[in-house]
Amino acid sequence: MDFEKDFSARMLKTAWGDVNYLANDGGGIPVIFIHGLGASSKTWKRFVKYLPDSMDVYLIDLLGHGRSAAPTTDYTIALQASVVEQLVLAEDLRNYYLFGHSYGGWIAAYYAERHPEMAGLVLEDAAGMKDFAEHRIAQNPKYLEELHRNALALNPRPHVVGSIVDSYGASEELTAEDLGSIEPRTLVMWGGVDSVIDIKCGEMFHKQIGNSEFQVIADTGHTPHYEKPEVASRIFLDFVGHVA
Repeated sequence: MDFEKDFSARMLKTAWGDVNYLANDGGGIPVIFIHGLGASSKTWKRFVKYLPDSMDVYLIDLLGHGRSAAPTTDYTIALQASVVEQLVLAEDLRNYYLFGHSYGGWIAAYYAERHPEMAGLVLEDAAGMKDFAEHRIAQNPKYLEELHRNALALNPRPHVVGSIVDSYGASEELTAEDLGSIEPRTLVMWGGVDSVIDIKCGEMFHKQIGNSEFQVIADTGHTPHYEKPEVASRIFLDFVGHVA
């Protein structure tokens, strides 16, 4: 699958503004990819190279990111999950998967808890776990300040980044009870040397999500889909192949 040639640009009209996404209509398994904080649909450029042309792939620019609208509003996880839901409805998707990286993994897990009809969920080095976030902030009081600075370097929209960072440690963080309520099959995939979200967090996700498997990509940091796209894609395709 070629990022430059095989995707068409589409737009979803929402109450918060236009949301842009790229789509490859392959007629097969539908998968929505949700990028991390400060990133955009471009983050998947190296990864989709290893996906079959027959797969239906949707690469979304979340609100406040990429080419999507960046309104002045509270960028809650619920808001971003609502945008994903509208995309599912607009494309009339059935038996679909969500693949979320980091902040996008938080959104995907939040969504999956509320949508048991999904075929499956992939959490790649996911953020949003309440226990881990509280521990990280306690260990490093400047953690959120550093997160804000790093995200702003990627996405220079202060009102967007500030609102999202404020959600860390807030009521939308995922509890053990939340994760235990996720019904769809889940792949938890982690970089073995992730310095942003420790691999212990991945182990916790796996432990708390009942119907899950855990795959570690050795010698890889926070973005396996970018650092080792061939390995990460093979793990992903093996996972969806179970029900293909």
